[in-house]
Amino acid sequence: QIRNRATIGGNIATASPIGDLAPVLLSLDAQIRLASLTGERIIAIAEFFQGYRQTQLQPQEVIISIIMPKTITQNAVTRFSQSYKVGKRGTDDISIVSAAFTIDLDTNNTIIYARLAYGGVAAIPLRAIEIEGMLIGKPWNLATIQQAKIMLKNVFNPLTDLRGSASYRKRLVANLFEKFFLEFPPR
Repeated sequence: QIRNRATIGGNIATASPIGDLAPVLLSLDAQIRLASLTGERIIAIAEFFQGYRQTQLQPQEVIISIIMPKTITQNAVTRFSQSYKVGKRGTDDISIVSAAFTIDLDTNNTIIYARLAYGGVAAIPLRAIEIEGMLIGKPWNLATIQQAKIMLKNVFNPLTDLRGSASYRKRLVANLFEKFFLEFPPR
C-alpha cells in the first residue's frame, strides 16, 4: 500500500550519501524548515547532514518544507542548473555518483556564482567548495573547466565498493562537470 509513495522529506531525512535529491538541493542553496511541538527552525541544507545517516533533526522534529531561493544572483543574466545520476543500470535506484551544478554568469560570461554538489563520494552529500571559489571571476569556457576538472579529481576521497572503485568515482566527479559545461556552453 505504500509503494510509490516517496516524499522529499523522507529522501532527505534518510541522510543517504547516495540520495538523489540532496545534491540538487545543495546546488540550489535550499533550506529546510523543521518543526516540533516546541517550535520551528530553518537550517541550510549544507548544515543538515552531520555524518553517515546522521542529520540535525532533533527527537520529535519533522521536516515540514523545503525553501528554495526564487531569484538568481544579483548581476547575473544567465543561470545554468542541471543534475546527473550515474548508476549501473538506468532503472537502478542506487547511484555510483550523483551530481548537481548551478552556475550564474554575468553579461561577459564570467562566473559570479557556482555550486557543485555531489553524492556517492563521501559519508554525506557534499559541495566542492574549494572549486566553487576558484570558479568565481573566471570565464565560462573550456580552459576554466579543464582547470576545475584537475582539482575535482582530488577534492573527494570516495570509497571503493561493489558499485565502483574510488578512482572511477573521482573520474566521474570531474567528467560530470565537463558534461554540464558541454550541455550549457557559453552564449
